[in-house]
Amino acid sequence: ARFDKQQKKIYACDGNNVKIFDIDVKRKNFTLSGHSAEISDVTFSTNGRSVISASGDNNVKVWSLENKSEEMCFSGHTWAVSTIIATSDGKWLISAGVDRKIRKWNLETGINEAAFAMKHRRKITSMAINSTDTTLLSASADGLVCIWDIH
Repeated sequence: ARFDKQQKKIYACDGNNVKIFDIDVKRKNFTLSGHSAEISDVTFSTNGRSVISASGDNNVKVWSLENKSEEMCFSGHTWAVSTIIATSDGKWLISAGVDRKIRKWNLETGINEAAFAMKHRRKITSMAINSTDTTLLSASADGLVCIWDIH
């Protein structure tokens, strides 16, 4: 689950669905459905207009919070996507997973702009980006942490 302080919302994974909760009214606003396998991670865009989900169906989906519908689907991973992170400028989404690949997606066009070499021997479990959106850290089940130039 992720907490968006600006929008005062919580985005949570629940099986194949993303649930959006409004903090002010303390209840679930709505549910987004469309993945064919369990959702492993969820994040949100910095502009507050989208929520993004990663799934065991090998896809990443970008959902419009205004229309409550799927805007884009990023396909390219050959195994489950386990973790995602958006850059602070809202231009890029980084995804990684069981296939040990890291992909950089353009959030405006939906194009996979880059794929990074497989340095990890097991699935990638988490990622972090520095404040200038130029360096990515990835950690995997093999205990390895890698540093990537994503600029």
